[in-house]
Amino acid sequence: MKVGYTVWTWMKDQFGRDVPTDDAAEQFEQALKEISYLGYETVENFNFLVPIYEDKPEELDALLKKYKIELVNVYHFLSGEYDKDIAFAERICKFLKAHNAKLMNLECPHPATREDIPTESQMQELCEVLNKIGKLCQSYGVTLCVHPHYGTYCETKPQLEYVDAHTDPELVKYCLDTAHLIFGGMDAVEMFRKYGGRAAYVHLKDTLADRTPPVDFPTRFARPLGEGIVDFPGVMKALEEHHYDGVICVELDYQPICNFDSAQKSRAYLHSVLGL
Repeated sequence: MKVGYTVWTWMKDQFGRDVPTDDAAEQFEQALKEISYLGYETVENFNFLVPIYEDKPEELDALLKKYKIELVNVYHFLSGEYDKDIAFAERICKFLKAHNAKLMNLECPHPATREDIPTESQMQELCEVLNKIGKLCQSYGVTLCVHPHYGTYCETKPQLEYVDAHTDPELVKYCLDTAHLIFGGMDAVEMFRKYGGRAAYVHLKDTLADRTPPVDFPTRFARPLGEGIVDFPGVMKALEEHHYDGVICVELDYQPICNFDSAQKSRAYLHSVLGL
C-alpha cells in the first residue's frame, strides 16, 4: 500500500472560484513540500487543481518530480446540474490521463436542507449519472470512486445500499472514509468489511464523536489519526480481508493547530501503529 494526503486544506482560497488566485500554485507547492518531508508518497486534491495546471502540465509534472510525489486522485463534486458536472468530469479525466493518474473521487449532491431526504426518483437519477460518469472515466483509463459523505445523497446506510444495488460495480467503485461513515450513522469497520471489496481508494480520518446529537458540520470533530474514536486497526484488518492494495489517503478537514502538525501526527500514527 502507498500512503497519501489530500491537500485541499492548504488551498481553501480556491473554493468557489472559476479563476485560481495568483498564489494558487504557491499554495500547492507548499503542500507538496510539507507532505513530502513527512514521508507521504501520493497526493489528492480537489477539482480546482485542474484550472491551475490544465494549460501548463509540464509545471505540475516538474513539481511532482521535484518533491517525489505521485498525483493519484482528483476530487470532484456533483452539484445536481448533471450536464455541467459531467462536462467537468471529462475535463478531470483528461487532466488525470495527462499525468498518469488513475482515480477520481466523486461526492454526491447535497440536499437543499438537512431535512430534505432524496426521493426514489432522485436516487435513481443519481445512479444513472454515476454509471454514466463511471463509463466516461473508464474510457480514459480512470476509476470512479463514489465517496459516501455526510450531508449528501449518499450519507446513510440505506442510501449507500441503494447506490450499491443500482450502479454497475465494474464502473463505479468506492472511496470509503472512516469518519464520514461514522457521521452517517454507520460502523466504520462493519462497512469496510461489507464494501471493502468494491473500494478502490480509502480516506482515513479520525473523529472525536459521531453524529449524535446531529450537528451541521460534524467535521469540526475531525482529528489527526489516533486522537479520536475510529478503530483503525479494525479497518485495516477488514481491508486485508479484501486484499486491498491501493492508496491509504489521510484527510483532515479541521486543523486543531495547522496542516503540517496534523499531517505529521497522522504520519507518525500510520508508521507506529499501522505499520505503514
